[in-house]
Amino acid sequence: MAAFCLLAVFQVAAAGKELIPAPYQSVIAHADAVYAMNGNEHRVRFCILGDAGASHGRAIAAYRLGPNGEPRRIYLDRDRGCCPWKILVCELDGDPEPEIAVGMYKATRFFPEPANRLFIFDWNGRFIFPKWLGSRLTSPLEDFAFIRGEACRS
Repeated sequence: MAAFCLLAVFQVAAAGKELIPAPYQSVIAHADAVYAMNGNEHRVRFCILGDAGASHGRAIAAYRLGPNGEPRRIYLDRDRGCCPWKILVCELDGDPEPEIAVGMYKATRFFPEPANRLFIFDWNGRFIFPKWLGSRLTSPLEDFAFIRGEACRS
């Protein structure tokens, strides 16, 4: 299994055209995952949904991608009072399902000033659930990425 580590880097944005449920108007960012589970290949697109032209979203959705790339929504996490701004798919723990890294702009219980936070979620094929919720890192978080390779090993 390849090793991944977190690396703060420049800002990267992605856009896509999916089936966007009301009241959301736009896909702010998306990330695709291809993984095998129970002998079957799964293709899923994770999206941040929000208002047109916004830099932060209001919801996270997952779409199963068919053989021709046609999306079918299988999950929608709505308006929890946080503002997701970036989403990446990664494999951190060696299980078959991918982890979802989400940049959020929000306040936390211990740090009441809203700021960029990094949250890691697990995906079980039907919904996401928290794996690690980063309230604060050593410096203010501007962006994040995952890299693969020997440079990550300590």
